[in-house]
Amino acid sequence: MENIDSAPISQELKKRLIGEVRTIRAYRYIDLVTLFGDVPLIKNTLTIAESQVPKSPKEEIYQFLEEELTAAAADLPSVAPEKGRMTKGAALGFLARVYAFQNKHQEVAKTTQEIIDLGLYELFNDYASLFEHENEGNAEVISDIQYIQNDFGYTSLGIMLPNSIGGWSSIVPLQSLVDSYEAMDGRPISESSVYDEQQPYLNRDPRLSATIVYPGASYNGKYFDPLGDTNDHPTSADNASNSGYNYRKYIQNPSSYSNVWNVGVNIIVQRYAEILLLNAEAKIELNTIDNSVFENINLVRQRAGLPKVDATQYPSQNTLRELVRRELRVELAGEGRRRFDIVRWGIAEQVMNGPVYGSLSKGSVDPATGEVTFTNLTERFFVENRTFVKGKNEYWPIPQTAIDASKGVLIQNSGY
Repeated sequence: MENIDSAPISQELKKRLIGEVRTIRAYRYIDLVTLFGDVPLIKNTLTIAESQVPKSPKEEIYQFLEEELTAAAADLPSVAPEKGRMTKGAALGFLARVYAFQNKHQEVAKTTQEIIDLGLYELFNDYASLFEHENEGNAEVISDIQYIQNDFGYTSLGIMLPNSIGGWSSIVPLQSLVDSYEAMDGRPISESSVYDEQQPYLNRDPRLSATIVYPGASYNGKYFDPLGDTNDHPTSADNASNSGYNYRKYIQNPSSYSNVWNVGVNIIVQRYAEILLLNAEAKIELNTIDNSVFENINLVRQRAGLPKVDATQYPSQNTLRELVRRELRVELAGEGRRRFDIVRWGIAEQVMNGPVYGSLSKGSVDPATGEVTFTNLTERFFVENRTFVKGKNEYWPIPQTAIDASKGVLIQNSGY
């Protein structure tokens, strides 16, 4: 940005490239401010002598992000000239996240509406295959990180796979997420007439089976069995899921990849479903609830295969808030948004404290049919005890290496 005026290029191209760089820098700062709070705000190249920069208040960081992304959105094209470049929609999408984290609901509603009004994005027709290689860059994707197998691949899919097919089970779903998926009648499992606790994975929101490998699920040519004496039982190996669940999102068919440890499928950073739900959420928080709230939520639900929302079941701001938060949780499960949401909603202390459990642990899976028989409906795989300290764990500690490199100019976050 400091040297671009020396480039022999047109003013139009210069403006676009600056907009792209401002958006990328803002994207990185969004992570920094939401994870660490106050951080150094660096806007220009520094000499070594200038490099010990103190923190700036997070409020200043957010103001900087709002200004940068607003300016970038004005200069960026609506359609990228080539794959992977930042666009107006990407800048506005990141801006909506910045506003959402500050609970600036009016601004979230306005910014997400701008994205909707661009008329460029739509929900992909199949939720399960949205993340697969053959559907990269579909009309739902607003921004994604580009990868190339072998030349610039990644290992993240391998670390999510079950132990029995060579995976590490490093990132796994928990029972609380599984319980968040509604039944097929469009009601929470605690209220549904079609939910059966003895067959808990039947008659559920199709996003459950598209997102999670659960006991009895058909996966990679066999039925997943973490209940019996198998390589997927939590006690069988360190690489077995300790919850009895694995993620299926991103990797519906492991055998379709020649090497799951070197994958080139793009990672979606933001997609249209999030924009629709953020727009609905903002209007609910503003208590300006109109038909568009239900329309946006219904677009997301119906794409998944659920019925439309029965408005009579959600007669108040509080009940609608519960609905849209549940939709954000299940729609974006495994996509890295949940922690940011529970912090900005102020509920992290409630949902992150205490014991964490996985699947029911007593029973069997028929290897021929996948039928699951649970012999005990209370005993579950115990994962761990978790602690969240309000006023501390909203933010991560500043790495000691960064404090050392700053020669003590950076001050550790409170409580660490």
